[in-house]
Amino acid sequence: MERNTIIFTGASHTFGLGLEWELDPILNSEEYLQKGVNIPIPRPDVYQKYWRENRWPTLVCNELGYTQYNVHDSENKILIGGNAVETLWMMVKKENELKDLFSKTKYIVLETGGNVRWYDEELHGGIDGDKYPNTVIEMINLINNPNSDALVVAKTLEWIDNIDPVIYSKELTDKILYLTKKYPEIKFIILPWHQLEPIKNVSKLLRDSIVEIKENDKSYKDVNNFLEKEKIQVWNKAKAFNGNYKYNMIEQHASIEGHKRVADIVINHIKKLENEKK
Repeated sequence: MERNTIIFTGASHTFGLGLEWELDPILNSEEYLQKGVNIPIPRPDVYQKYWRENRWPTLVCNELGYTQYNVHDSENKILIGGNAVETLWMMVKKENELKDLFSKTKYIVLETGGNVRWYDEELHGGIDGDKYPNTVIEMINLINNPNSDALVVAKTLEWIDNIDPVIYSKELTDKILYLTKKYPEIKFIILPWHQLEPIKNVSKLLRDSIVEIKENDKSYKDVNNFLEKEKIQVWNKAKAFNGNYKYNMIEQHASIEGHKRVADIVINHIKKLENEKK
C-alpha cells in the first residue's frame, strides 16, 4: 500500500484555532466589535471551515501532495489526550481499528510544547470528562469558581500536588521513543511549538526528528518564539485587536500569515528528508 498520508497530532495550533478572527465577516464587523470582543472557551464549531482550509497541516499536504489525517477532525472520531503524544498513544491502543491508517502513513507530525497538561483516561475520557480541566489556566479557573463541582476541584488539587514535571517529561519522551521503534517505517517529525524540555538528553534518533525553526538563516528557539518575534500571531493582524475595541484577552494563535510561514518550515523539513532518501 502506498504511504500517502500524514498524521497531524497536537493541540489548538494543529486544528487552526483563532483563524476565525481574521476570516469571519461577523467578527470583523463594526456592529460586533463595538459591543466588545469576548473570546469564548471552548470555541464554537461554526468556525471549522476557516480552521480546516487555512491551517498549516492543510497547507503542508496541499503543497506536498499528501492526504491529511488531523486528529481534531470530527469524522476521525479520535479521543484527544492532553498533548500530541498522549493522543497518538491512545490511537496506538486502538491499533486494530486504525490498522489501515497506519499502513498508509508516511509521516507523523507532533505539535509539542513544554507545558504540562492533565489527561486521565478514566476521568477525562469518561462520561463526565468535559468537567475536568487540561491546562493550567483551566485549572485555575475551575478552582477559583465557587460553582465548580467540589469532587472535580478535589481531584484537580490532588493532581497538582502529585505531578512531577521531570517525570512527566520523561514519560512523554519514552513514549515517543517507543513509538518510533514500533513503527520504523513511519517517519516521526517533532514540531516544537513551545520550547521542548524533554528532549535535551535523549538519543540522537529523537533529536534528529525535531524540526529546526529557521527562516532566511535566522533561527528561533520554537514556533511560538518565531510567531512572537515576527509579529504573526492573530492579535498582530486581526481587526478586533487593532482598533478602539475592548477585548477579554489577546489571541496568540498563529495568524493566516503565521500558518503559511510555519507550513513552509515544515515543508522544507520534509523535502529535506525526502531528498536524503534519494
